[in-house]
Amino acid sequence: RVRGTVRSKSNPEKIKPLKDGFGSLFDQIELVEADLNNEASLMAACEGATYVVHTASPFHYKGDCVTPAVSGTTAVMKACTAHNVKRCVV
Repeated sequence: RVRGTVRSKSNPEKIKPLKDGFGSLFDQIELVEADLNNEASLMAACEGATYVVHTASPFHYKGDCVTPAVSGTTAVMKACTAHNVKRCVV
């Protein structure tokens, strides 16, 4: 089972690149909503996961991108620890 996170599942424009990229395999992906700025959403997204690949980046921020990137990665690592994830790739 593969689970991916998106900020909004209801925005077809944002989901289209995933559908295009995964093609016929897209229906095998479980999408859940999560946000780098919302630790609870990341905690929920990691629940039940064995492995996590964290690739999100706050590229849309104006100004400081480092602080939200670090806090988001820290939140993902906390979620992985809380849910006994075997490995997290950043």
